[in-house]
Amino acid sequence: MATLITSEFRDYLDGLLREKETPYVEFKHAKGGFPASFWESYSAFANTEGGIIAFGVKERNGEFFPDGLSKELADQYKQIFWDTINNPNKVSHKLLVDSDVISGEYDGNHILLFNIARAARESRPVYIGPNPFRGTYRRDNSGDYLCKEREVTLMFAEQRATLALDSDILEGFSIDDLDQESLRAYRQLFTSLKPSHPWAYDDDITLLRHLKAYRVEKKTGKEGLTLAGLLMFGKGESITDADALPHFMIDYREYNGEGERWSDRIYNDGTWEANLFQCYKRILPRLQSTLPQPFKLQGNTRIENTPAHIAIREAFVNFCVHASYQSDGRLVIIKRPKEIIFSNPGTLLISTAQYYAGRERVCRNPALQTMFSLIGAAEKAGSGSDTIIHGWRKANYRTPYIYEKSQPNKVELILPLESVLSGKVKQELRLVFGESISRLQSNEYITLGLAVSMGRISNSLLQRTLDMHPSDITRMLKSLCGRNFLISDGIGRGMTYCLNKNYVCADDKADDKADDKVDDKADDKVNLIRTLCQFCREWRKATEMARHVGKSPSYLSSHVIPEMIRDGLLIKEYDVARHPAQRYRFNPAGMVRKRK
Repeated sequence: MATLITSEFRDYLDGLLREKETPYVEFKHAKGGFPASFWESYSAFANTEGGIIAFGVKERNGEFFPDGLSKELADQYKQIFWDTINNPNKVSHKLLVDSDVISGEYDGNHILLFNIARAARESRPVYIGPNPFRGTYRRDNSGDYLCKEREVTLMFAEQRATLALDSDILEGFSIDDLDQESLRAYRQLFTSLKPSHPWAYDDDITLLRHLKAYRVEKKTGKEGLTLAGLLMFGKGESITDADALPHFMIDYREYNGEGERWSDRIYNDGTWEANLFQCYKRILPRLQSTLPQPFKLQGNTRIENTPAHIAIREAFVNFCVHASYQSDGRLVIIKRPKEIIFSNPGTLLISTAQYYAGRERVCRNPALQTMFSLIGAAEKAGSGSDTIIHGWRKANYRTPYIYEKSQPNKVELILPLESVLSGKVKQELRLVFGESISRLQSNEYITLGLAVSMGRISNSLLQRTLDMHPSDITRMLKSLCGRNFLISDGIGRGMTYCLNKNYVCADDKADDKADDKVDDKADDKVNLIRTLCQFCREWRKATEMARHVGKSPSYLSSHVIPEMIRDGLLIKEYDVARHPAQRYRFNPAGMVRKRK
């Protein structure tokens, strides 16, 4: 079990208390006995994004403050925790190790922190008691909820080593259930892109077998159309047959303004064969038409695909290949003037941190992924998040963000169509704040720019936009309010911020003012990163790294470490958000990737 020194623990707990209870933090008073609800939260965090449970914190009038335990009671709770977590009849999976249970003192109060990681796909569902259908929980904004039997069944189905949920043979379906025009058009596109490919001129059945759209089981001799084959090339009525996917629907809606009425819609209305290939041909051009298309020449060839065009294409393919088609629900794409939203049924198979890092390669429907890649619709297997984020940043749009929703489970990817700092936004900031704007850090400048373009912002919005830890965002927002740049409204999770248009300059007394300014000299930053790469040949805390290079920990955590993680130069020891014992180590493979 980890024990933090008093100053470290105070700083860390202060950060949690400022954030209030969030989807990732749960406070429990715990003076009346070990809270039974702890295990529900343990299951819920493990089955979603992970989080922190704190014993010894009390709520009063929407505010949280330490009201800790005695040392004897804290020790008793630790023993209860380890006795229970090691009993498979009470908890299905032990996810925590000694360093994930943190104890410390705060003004004489003993506080216990439990850092719970998101369980790996192979370990879900994490449940309490002997019955997974009565003891599996998930987390949403309102707290922990008991999963439905269908959700639990799907978690078990997704445990299998070779996931491939689209490779199952469908009983009672045949080649007659395929739309021959879709197959013909796919073959034409495939052969035009890869005329020398050995599969290009195979007969239909052979090609379908190569694509894993049609499969023969060697052990049993059973053969037939797969789920992937039906989804990609099937007739609309066959796909929605009661024995296949009766709830299947792709729904594309386009809105010209902020009203509720769509201006255009594409969905399976019976007038066309609504399979994935036809959706790709009909919907993707509509999405890409949103983007400006600059004229560029490569030799004598006009290049029309910008990184942003490729990002939208990758997002569409991800939308198709990561959906849980066995779930209830629809695949929905919404295009608005300010954003594109992709929403598909199911849950993330990796954490959001892994998604943004772009290192993990897990796919629900690999046969569909292969089919799309053969017609040039995917850059390479598993690289989707890298391609999407890179393309959007190259276009100077705000960072895409992804998150899970519950009841029903679905994943939403949002691609903002607004520039982070357009000329109009910069002009507005200059008019309101004058020369004071030049003294801001980069992330502060972006935050104010978002406040201009969106009217109101929140901590959760900034978490999806900035490469900063949530606690650092909290401190930054507090600082911007203290210096009169922003005005806050509300309490807790509902707090929002807007631009202070009656700005009067306030003194900035930050101790690390010199360190926290963004370094405009690229060479200095390159040298800083090179020094940190050398220093982090062993696991290092942010505080150690800061002392070594003579910078403040908040500067490294806000401006340097996230960039190094994104570039693959650093890896984190703990995947749990805001782990108090977080350490970083140099990743040599990232240096190779960066050189390329």
